[in-house]
Amino acid sequence: MTYQPGQRITLVCTNDPHTRLRPGDTGTVVGHDPHQQTVYIAWDSGSTLAMCLDAGDRIAPAAVDPAADSRDDPAPPAATMLRQWYDAGAQHGRDTGDRWAHTTFARCAAADAVALAHRLLTGLDNTDDDIADLLPDMAGSGRSIFPAQADVPAEHHQAAVDAYADGYDDTVLERVAVHCRTVLAFPDQPWQMLPHLHPDQMRVGAVGVFAGSWAGRTGPLGLARVPVGFAGTLLEVGPDGRAVFACDRQVAEAIVADQQRQRDHWLRALISLGEDPDLCAAAIEQSYATVRFDGATLVIDETSLPDVPETVTRIDPDLDGRYVVMGGVWDWRPVDPQLCDRIAGDVPAPSGRHDSCR
Repeated sequence: MTYQPGQRITLVCTNDPHTRLRPGDTGTVVGHDPHQQTVYIAWDSGSTLAMCLDAGDRIAPAAVDPAADSRDDPAPPAATMLRQWYDAGAQHGRDTGDRWAHTTFARCAAADAVALAHRLLTGLDNTDDDIADLLPDMAGSGRSIFPAQADVPAEHHQAAVDAYADGYDDTVLERVAVHCRTVLAFPDQPWQMLPHLHPDQMRVGAVGVFAGSWAGRTGPLGLARVPVGFAGTLLEVGPDGRAVFACDRQVAEAIVADQQRQRDHWLRALISLGEDPDLCAAAIEQSYATVRFDGATLVIDETSLPDVPETVTRIDPDLDGRYVVMGGVWDWRPVDPQLCDRIAGDVPAPSGRHDSCR
């Protein structure tokens, strides 16, 4: 979907852990870079946070003027309605993508499935029209898939159709990518989901895949990809659901690299808004801890964070060479490895052998 300057939009969800924006907040589009899948927005709250659509941020066209007083309107607020239709379209897309996988990969030999998965992922990354015939049907205008008997006020109908179509299109390709990544991660296994690695199956002492809640896994539709998941052994789960896990040096180094990737990503996003680069760099320093290795010791330096006591945490490996990276402090959660673009470390395959998904 293309967003035009001046267009009013509503926030569906964002993966930025530091923003004060909430689903239902509204704003005005300032610009849209379709190649970077970034929408620049002047939010009504004063925020200028850009939406990175390829990182899991989701917006929808606003149906009404936010200044309009709808308190006497018995219908749900427009933002809530749009989020409901986006959700419904997303479920439709999820089901369609799963049915497509059943009819596509289930009839392929293992080698053919791997070749097809690689071709599809490459085509999706490059927006290759040559793979269009291999993919499930997309929503287009949305009218072809929008429920014919939907009870939507006439003034909101087109916005609901667009939200439904956006949810469908976002999710159907996400499911295609999920199944393709599974085929490539476990080429000798059936293409279907691997239940032994699902978060619901995680037990203390088991190996699983973890990611920070800031990585996108907590989006309301569960659609956002996780750029990188980290393999480790679950040690405990706190009362607030935070996971504590141990990982080897290679995975710990991947965590350091991912923290730097996030810093670089948001620095570029701020600079792209025309802000002074030095001020942008200072803002990033006040938002993210510095994570690095000092020999064998992992160092987490939070002295620049304004709301955190001046703290430098030094994490040494245990006797087995494993690190517990900010266990109980950072909000780590077990994640479905199929939602990860990449997995750092080794995870167990159903056969009992270990597969490296790096």
